[in-house]
Amino acid sequence: MESRFLDDMGSFRIEHGEKNRLNYFPLAAENGVMASITPELKGDLKRDQNSFVLPPASEEDLRSGMAGRNFWCRFENGELWSAAGMSAAQIAEEFTPAEEKCIVEAGLLWHRTVRENRTRQLRAAVTSWVPSANGTVEIMQVILENCGEETLRLTPTAAIPLYGRSADNLRDHRHVTSLLNRAESRKEGVILTPTYSFDERGHTPNQRSYFVFGITEDGKSAEAVCADLDRYTGEGSLIMPEWVAKELPGDSLGGETAGKETIGALRFPETELRPGEKREYDILVGTAEDKAAAEQIAAVWLSPYRIRISLEETKLWWDQVNPIRTHTGDSDFDNVLRWIGIQPTLRRIYGCSFLPHHDYGKGGRGWRDLWQDSLGLLLSEPETVADDLVAYFGGVRLDGTNATIIGNRPGEFKADRNGIQRVWMDHGYWPVLTIWQYIQQTGDIEILLRVAPFFQDGLGMRGTQRDAIQAKRSCTGTVAEHMLLEQLTAFCEAGEHGLLRLRDADWNDALDMAPQRGESGAFTSAYAGSMELLAKMLETLRQTGKCSSIDLPKRFEILLGEEDNWASIASRREKLNRFCAQCIQIPDDDRIQIPLDKIVRHLDLCADTLKAIIREKAWIQTEQDGWFNSYYDNYGTPLECGTPGQERMMLTGQVFAILGGVAAKSEIPQIYHAARRLLYARQAGGFRLNTRLNPEDFQIGRMLAFAYGHKENGAVFSHMSVMFAYALYSRGYAREGFSAIEPIWRLVLDSKKSRIYPGIPEYFAPDGRGMYPYLTGSAAWMMLCVVQEMFGVRGENGALCLRPQLLPEQFDVRNRTSIILKFGGKAFKIVYTLLERLEPSEYTIVKAELDNMPIADGRILPSEMGALDKEKIHIVEAWLGRKVQ
Repeated sequence: MESRFLDDMGSFRIEHGEKNRLNYFPLAAENGVMASITPELKGDLKRDQNSFVLPPASEEDLRSGMAGRNFWCRFENGELWSAAGMSAAQIAEEFTPAEEKCIVEAGLLWHRTVRENRTRQLRAAVTSWVPSANGTVEIMQVILENCGEETLRLTPTAAIPLYGRSADNLRDHRHVTSLLNRAESRKEGVILTPTYSFDERGHTPNQRSYFVFGITEDGKSAEAVCADLDRYTGEGSLIMPEWVAKELPGDSLGGETAGKETIGALRFPETELRPGEKREYDILVGTAEDKAAAEQIAAVWLSPYRIRISLEETKLWWDQVNPIRTHTGDSDFDNVLRWIGIQPTLRRIYGCSFLPHHDYGKGGRGWRDLWQDSLGLLLSEPETVADDLVAYFGGVRLDGTNATIIGNRPGEFKADRNGIQRVWMDHGYWPVLTIWQYIQQTGDIEILLRVAPFFQDGLGMRGTQRDAIQAKRSCTGTVAEHMLLEQLTAFCEAGEHGLLRLRDADWNDALDMAPQRGESGAFTSAYAGSMELLAKMLETLRQTGKCSSIDLPKRFEILLGEEDNWASIASRREKLNRFCAQCIQIPDDDRIQIPLDKIVRHLDLCADTLKAIIREKAWIQTEQDGWFNSYYDNYGTPLECGTPGQERMMLTGQVFAILGGVAAKSEIPQIYHAARRLLYARQAGGFRLNTRLNPEDFQIGRMLAFAYGHKENGAVFSHMSVMFAYALYSRGYAREGFSAIEPIWRLVLDSKKSRIYPGIPEYFAPDGRGMYPYLTGSAAWMMLCVVQEMFGVRGENGALCLRPQLLPEQFDVRNRTSIILKFGGKAFKIVYTLLERLEPSEYTIVKAELDNMPIADGRILPSEMGALDKEKIHIVEAWLGRKVQ
C-alpha cells in the first residue's frame, strides 16, 4: 500500500487500497449527515445518535465480511461482480493471486475507490461525498468503464442497507424496532419511515424518513426496486444476494413493506458497454425530516448535472475551510497540513463520536475539546467566533466547575455524556488559553466584559453534593468573572503536597482512580501559566482605561483574601469550602466592585506560589539530566522516579512545566535530554506519553491496565507530543520542537506502516498504526505550532507580528518559504528569504515590506491593517539575516 500526493491541494492516491480494510475516510457537511467510508465502501451514515441511516459501524465491523454500501454488476452468464469488492467470489479470492486491483483516490472531502477486474476488463470508479449545498445526503457516483477489447453486457444494481433508528437499537430490541419499519418502493428508490422512535422511557411518533434514490446518466430510474432485506438476500447473503443473482421481480411501485429490515436495492436496465465506453449511475442515500422533504430531495437532486456540479462545489467549500497554505522545502509536509487544518472543523461536526474508532461516544464534544478546537478555528476565522466563545462560558457553574458535554447549539450543555457528574481538574485551564489567543489575534480586550450565564444543574460544592441548589436562579457574570472563578477555585483545591488535586482526572482521562490523594503536578504548572495570562489580560483591560474595577459577587472576597497564611494548604481548602457554601446560600445580587490591580496582584501571587511548590516538590534530578514529577497517586506517592534502573517519566508534566514558565531556562535542555533518553521512539512516531509504570498501581487510573504502548499508557500520543513541540518552540528551542512533530507526519505518510490517510491521529499503536484518526485535539495544536511558532505569524493585541523559527532545511532551493493565511479579516502571503544558512537562534528579520512598502520590526499595527483591501492577498516579504552580536 503506497501513497502519494497528486497536487498541492492535498489530493492523494493509494495503490492497493484493498490491503487495508480498516482504513476509513470521513464524509460530512456542516449541520448535516456524518459518514465514514472504506475502500470496500463499508462504514456508516447518520444524522445523530438516534438517526442512523446505515447500520452503525465500529472498527471490528470494518474487518468483518459483512457488506455495507454495494454496487453489483451481473453479467450475461449470471456471474456477479461487486464494485466494492464485496461479492462471495471476490472475498474468496482475496488471498490468492489478485484478479483485481484497487486504487483509492481522495481529496477535500471526497473519496473514490477505483476497482478493476482483470478477467472481465471492467473498471468501476465509485466517488462518494456529502454535498456542501445539501448536507442531508451522501452521493455515490458510480462510473463503469469497459477497459477491454470486447463488448460487455451487464445489469447494474445499487444496494444500500437502511437501518433507520438509534444506534442503541443495535443491541437493544433490534428485531422489535424493525417491526416499526414502513418502507415504500417507488420509481426513484426506497423511502423508509418508521412509525415510532423506540424508547422504553416513552415511545414517540416518528416523522423522520431515510432513503435510497438512484438515476442513470440519461435520467432513467431503476427498472426494479426491492425494500425487503429478507427477500433481497433470500437463502443467500449480503455478499451473494438471491434478488441480484436470480434477477427476482421487484416490488410493486407505491407498495409498502412493513415490519422488516430494509434495504434500498435498485436494479437499473441492462446495459451494453463497448470497448472504452463508460456509464454513470448516481445514488443518493440520506435522511430528511419527513417523507415530503425526502421527496423534495429526490425532485431536486436526481440530476446527473446537479450532482457533478455538487462535487466541484464541495471540493471548493472544503478547500476554503482551511485557508492556510504553506510552501516549504517539503511538499509532503505542506500537503499533510492541508488535512490537519480541516480536522478542527471535522471535530466541530462529528464531536468525539461517529467514526469507527470513536464508537464509545454518543455525540457532542467535551469541554476541553470545545476550547482546543477553537484554537484551531481562531487561525482561520477569529472575527466570527466571539459570540460562540462567550456562549461557551454558559457551561461554568457558580463554584467554578463546569458541564462536560456541549450540545449541538452554542450555550447548550449537559453535566456528562453518561449522566455521571464528575470534575476534571484541568477544565478551567483551557478557556483562559483560548481567550488569550483570541485577544492576541483580534485585540478585542472588551470580550472580558461581555456577559454570560452560569450553568445550574443542582450540583454544588465542587461536584460533591447533588441537588445542592434546590431553586435555580438566573445568574450571570462577565467573561472575566467566569475565568477568575475557575482559576481561583482551582488554586484553592489543594492536595497534601500543595499541588492541585487530581479529582476525577485531568487532560489524561485515564488517570481516574486517585480522587482522594491524587495530585496533578502537570496541571499545577498549567494553572500557574494560565493565572499569569489572566493577570496580563486584566492588566491590559485596566491600562486601556475600559475599567479600573470589575463587579463580582461579594463572596469573591473569600478567594481574594490576603491574610498571612493565605497560601497554606489548610487555608486554601478552608477558603474553598466557605466560598462554595456561599454559592448555595447567598444570592448573586449581593455584589461589590473589586479593583483590577488587586486582582492582578493576587493572580500573580497565586502563580508564583504554584511555581515555587512545583520547583520544590516535583523536580527530579539525575546524574544525566532532570525532569518534573507529573502526578501523585492515591497513596500520595510520586508516580515518577529518577533512581538508576528504575527511572519513570511522563511527558505531560514536562510540557506544562515548560509552557507554563515553571521550568527555568537551564532546566529545559535537561528535560529534553531526559525525554529523548527515556521516551523517544522515532519508529513509533516520536515521544511516548510515558515510560513503563508499575502495572499493579491502580491507585492512579485505568491507564495502567492498558497494554503498554497503547492509548494513554505509553503510546506516542499526538496531542501531547505536539504540545511538547509547541512548548519547546515557545521557549526558543526550535530544532528540539521540530523533532517532536517531524516523526509524526513522516509516519502518517508512511501508509504501509501507519495504515491511515493523511492527517494526524490521536495516537500510534506499537506497530506504528495510526489510531483514532481525524477527531483529535492534536490538529488544532499542530496548526497553532506551525503558524505561530514555526512561521512566527502571531497576534499581539491585534497587531500582526513576525517572529519566525524556521529551520534552514525548511526553505526551498531558492532559500525561500511562505505561508498564506488570514489575519484581522485580511488575507496575507508571508514570504521569508534566508540570506545565509542559519539556525533560528542565529537570525533575525533584517528587512521587511508590506506590498513593497517598508515595515518596521516585522510588525503591522491594527490601524495599518484597517486600511488594507479585503479583496486581495497582501504580500509581506521578510529577509532573515544574522543577528548583530
